[in-house]
This record gives sequence, structure tokens and C-alpha cells, in this order.
Amino acid sequence: MYWFAFLNRLSKEWAIVSKNEAKQNQYFGFRGWLLILYLVWAADVVLDLKVVFGSPDSDLLDYFGGNQDEMRVAYFLTAIVWVPFLVLAPLKHWLTPKVWIGTSWIEVIVFAAAPDMSGRVDAKIGADIVGVVGAIFATLYVLNSKRVNVTYLNRVPAGEGIS
Repeated sequence: MYWFAFLNRLSKEWAIVSKNEAKQNQYFGFRGWLLILYLVWAADVVLDLKVVFGSPDSDLLDYFGGNQDEMRVAYFLTAIVWVPFLVLAPLKHWLTPKVWIGTSWIEVIVFAAAPDMSGRVDAKIGADIVGVVGAIFATLYVLNSKRVNVTYLNRVPAGEGIS
């Protein structure tokens, strides 16, 4: 968990409040951008499972060197690692931000390691860059979002109080 402590230094200064004080804050709740991003990741899991259990798209299969098993395992792994986030987020569990950051980076690692894209190096590099940018965005959002910090960690921006 030391990595999470390091990441916290990249975020704003926060003041810890009680659960009841957090519930009174205007940013408390599972709505807004938090809900939109949750739905995006839920849709991603559905699409990943469609790849796992459906017939493979020929373009997608090319990214994996024609290996259906490798492709299905990669998509299955990324779908499964998102399940804890999808379960914990609506429950407003305090582990949700850590799970969200960790899962974002696990997905990047799985897709960086899995595809055999011999002859398609430019596409592989592009896909990896998009994955890393997405994971950086998710990490910074989780660390700096007032809604995430108030709802899951009972923290408000220092000096703001309850409002």
C-alpha cells in the first residue's frame, strides 16, 4: 500500500471528517462524473465478455496473431479484475478508490503483455499509449475528485468544511 501513499502526494490536501459529516457534504453520493465513469467501465466489462463468449472479430483477432485462446484469456482477465470495482463502487466502500486505481493499471499491463502483434507494432504502441493515458486519467481523477474523496474516504478539501 506504499504506492497509494505515494500517489496521495500527487493529490490535493484533504481533511478527514466523520461519515455523518461526509453524508452532509454536497459532493457525497454515487452520481455525476463518478456514475458516468462507472457506467463506462461497466460497459467495458460487458464488451470484454462479449469478446470472450462471442465469435471473434477478424480485425481484433489480428491483434493477437490469430490466437483466439490468448485473446479470450486477455479479455476474460480484464473483465474479471473489474468485478470488485463494479461491486464496491455502488456500496460506497472505502476500498473502491484503491481498487479502481489498481485495476486500471492491471488492465494496461494485461493488454501490454498479451497481444502478439508481430508486424503491427504501430498499432500495438498506439493501443498501449491509449491504455496508459486512460489509466493516468483514472488515477488523477480518483486522487483529486471531491466526489470520490467525500463519498469513499470521508475526506473534504482542506479548508472547505462540510458545506
